[in-house]
Amino acid sequence: MAPDPADPAAILARIKERAKAAADFPLAEFAKLIDHDTKTVGGWISASALDVPPLVDALEAVLKLHRPVDDGAGAQCKGCATHVTFTRWPCATYRAITRELTGKEAGDGE
Repeated sequence: MAPDPADPAAILARIKERAKAAADFPLAEFAKLIDHDTKTVGGWISASALDVPPLVDALEAVLKLHRPVDDGAGAQCKGCATHVTFTRWPCATYRAITRELTGKEAGDGE
């Protein structure tokens, strides 16, 4: 089955691909040619572009923790659930990431 293009992990993969392609452009060198003051358009662009890879990595790490598991009691979040609590899937963390990346709410089973 093909991955859902609206899935947060798929969106992050596309962002990561674009960031990797942009990394071929010498942003660090470009940044040296302009003022590092992010109040300038060039400074803002170069600083923002350099911020993307670690931000995508951080979101990917969170999504790896917050994923559905079903041990027979219904889907729950692996990252939120403990031996004492049951956190129904999708959890608040996954829903918040999905909402920000897609503009839509994550429903049951997503």
